[in-house]
Amino acid sequence: VGRDQDTSLRGWRREAGRAG
Repeated sequence: VGRDQDTSLRGWRREAGRAG
């Protein structure tokens, strides 16, 4: 489950950074 959460967090951070 840790791996799934890590990927979700990474994707969220990446999207937030892209949107600015």
